[in-house]
Parts: sequence; C-alpha cells; structure tokens
Amino acid sequence: MRLTWRDFVTTLLMAGVVLVYAANAAGWAWPFVDTTRGATLVVGVIGLGSCIIGGSGIAMVAKSRYVALMSTLGGLAALLLVVGLISAWPIAFNLLVLDTVLLYAIATVRHGLVGSPLLQPA
Repeated sequence: MRLTWRDFVTTLLMAGVVLVYAANAAGWAWPFVDTTRGATLVVGVIGLGSCIIGGSGIAMVAKSRYVALMSTLGGLAALLLVVGLISAWPIAFNLLVLDTVLLYAIATVRHGLVGSPLLQPA
C-alpha cells in the first residue's frame, strides 16, 4: 500500500502538535497554548483528529500485535490528556506530545509498508 492523502493531512496535524509544543516550551505568548492546560487540550484535540483522519481502512486481525501496541499507546495518550488537564503537569504534557508523535510515526510507517513483502507472513 502507498501513503494517501490521509497520511499527508496527519503529517500536517503532527506539524501542528510540534508547533504547539515549541510555542509552549519557548514561552511564546500565543493565546491558549501559553499555559500547560491549554496546550495539553490543543494537542489532545489534534491527536484525536489525527486518529480519526489517519485511521487505516485495512481490515486488521483483532488480536494482532499492532492493534495491541496502538491501543496501549492510545490509552496512554488518553490518560496523559486527563492527567495534564487536571494537574497542568508539564511532564504529562511532554509525554502526551511524545506519545502522539510516536502513534503518528508507527501508523504512517505501517501504512507505507502494508502490502509490502516485508510484512507478508513467511
């Protein structure tokens, strides 16, 4: 399989996540993302949108390791979002950004490799 327009859109969304992170970390006076809670909320919304848009249309085996990994990382993102919104803890925000970008990277690599001989069973 090749990458699609969905992967392009999620790439733009991840650029937004990195920009929000940079704005928050550097203390840029951007409305809403200058606080840890606001930046956490924005990254959470962008991450959810990326998940919805970038979701693969490929049928997957329910018990595959890929599904387990992505579900675990997605659950961790949800937990970090809640913790970050309640506590405004900068470490939770940083971990949420890392988790969101990791989810994007794994999904995009997989979308590029599905149908490739590298993923075919031996």
